[in-house]
Amino acid sequence: MSFRGICHGGRGEPMARLSKEELARYGGANWLLEYAKKYGLDEAETELERRGIKGIPIGVKQSDLDKWCEEEKSNTIATITMMAACTVQDEIGEYFKLSEQETKELVKRFIGRFNDKTEVLMYGFANWKDYQAQLLDELGVDIGLPEVFFKDIRCGGGSQ
Repeated sequence: MSFRGICHGGRGEPMARLSKEELARYGGANWLLEYAKKYGLDEAETELERRGIKGIPIGVKQSDLDKWCEEEKSNTIATITMMAACTVQDEIGEYFKLSEQETKELVKRFIGRFNDKTEVLMYGFANWKDYQAQLLDELGVDIGLPEVFFKDIRCGGGSQ
């Protein structure tokens, strides 16, 4: 029975007025049923887990989600790169008394290496645990990350 059938007693006659919460539940149940029919129960379960963990509303299309995820990844990488480059400029250039030109070269080199490490992560050749362990083993720096960083929950088919 479709969502309309449930809300109208199956005969097209309105039942008691439904609250927004009840309408949302029926809409979600109907969406899940259609998704399970199309992709199978296991895939529907995986999709629900992914959306639940990330708080993604059911009404968001996968294509829109994929586009948003790619933009969000790019924005995150750009802002983190910028903050890290500014830190390198301030701390390393100043500490080693580098000239302005030497500092520029060092920051450019840092950004290139940072981008390389980002690609290694994106393509799955390394993961957050690898980088976390490297910092701990080689420098004694422990950067605690929440467990969500170690779950393999993909956004739009990308890597962790």
